Amino acid sequence: DCAPMPVPLTQNFENFATGSTAAFHPCWSKGTNYSYTAYPYVTNDPSNTNGKVLYFYTSGSYYSYVVLPEIDENVSINRLQLSFDILRNDSYYYSTKFYVAALADGTYASGTAFDTLGSFTVTADVTFGEWNTQVFDLTSYMGTNRRLAILAYPGSQYGYYYIDNIDLRYAPTCDRPESVSLDNATPSTLTVNIGGESGNNYLCLLTETNSGTLVDSVVTTALAYTFTDLNPGTKYTVSVSNICEDGNLTVPLTATTYTECVPINELPYVQNFEDLETGSNVDFDPCWSKGATNGTYPYVSTVNNSKRV
Repeated sequence: DCAPMPVPLTQNFENFATGSTAAFHPCWSKGTNYSYTAYPYVTNDPSNTNGKVLYFYTSGSYYSYVVLPEIDENVSINRLQLSFDILRNDSYYYSTKFYVAALADGTYASGTAFDTLGSFTVTADVTFGEWNTQVFDLTSYMGTNRRLAILAYPGSQYGYYYIDNIDLRYAPTCDRPESVSLDNATPSTLTVNIGGESGNNYLCLLTETNSGTLVDSVVTTALAYTFTDLNPGTKYTVSVSNICEDGNLTVPLTATTYTECVPINELPYVQNFEDLETGSNVDFDPCWSKGATNGTYPYVSTVNNSKRV
């Protein structure tokens, strides 16, 4: 049996099995009224940014939804904040509307009553081709339903969407940073610039994007901070949260970029491509260049357990 979940809760689906026939997590539920009943299911991020993600489909009268585990009865929903990242990455007409809903149980069917806690329309609120973070303040909720759900309800045409990094936490008492960027790259340094009020305590986490390895962690009151001792030609991601007076963190903002490359100054030089991601739509080594008439070749693939171009 699944015990009611505590808060905070984060879910990035990395511990879920991938594929339309894979078993879903037993404490979560999902569904669709489409004839292909696998939606939504866990797959690999097509943008090669987030690892595993949850893949939604809607069309005409066909919807998809996912329901979070039951919340501990000692947790008041009206003290919480829910956020998640969403990607739309093809050219279909996206009039789908997403709802954050409170359900009586772990299932939904067309016509079932639910309490709406927030919503957005993909065409208006989600930038094409980029991961967008949607944040919902649940503090005005006065209902009794205990199962939180993300429901994708169809628009006039079909669409595909990817969701990741579902985050349920106590609603922070301070504001998120307004913006975050990584600038002023050198071979060994990057500067994070924070849009917000100076004097706030900002938690800045720098990771190597491809490996997810935490490189540096700093709390700063300045609106700019320079990370040093970095590797050249390497992709980094910074995550910045505001630390509220009660110690809770806001949902982070992120930015990604590369450090500058350096010339080859020692021979022999060897590149076996083992450190590069595979696939035709992933970033190539930024210190190399490539090209083809169709824009994808050459790319790194795995043959006999070895990566090659």
